[in-house]
Amino acid sequence: MLTFNPIFADNAILQAGKAVRICGTGEGEIEVTLGSLSCSTIAKNGCWSAEFDTQNYGVVCDLTARSVDESITARNVTFGDVDLISGQSNMQFKLVNI
Repeated sequence: MLTFNPIFADNAILQAGKAVRICGTGEGEIEVTLGSLSCSTIAKNGCWSAEFDTQNYGVVCDLTARSVDESITARNVTFGDVDLISGQSNMQFKLVNI
């Protein structure tokens, strides 16, 4: 079964300005398309990955992976800033206060 890693789903936001590695599971040769860019890879031990050059801020596109008999698409993938924020229960400031 051809799948993306769960972070690559409809409405995903990926980091702009850095190379992006798309990964998932499947078998055989996989053709991965990110907007107008395309890359071929071969799954090893049931896993595959494809790397694309940096994308500019604000780019919105579809991400598609195709094998011989399957195709999957994540729609509305946007490139921008990705911030991972975590804290404790005492975090009181809203992002606008920083």
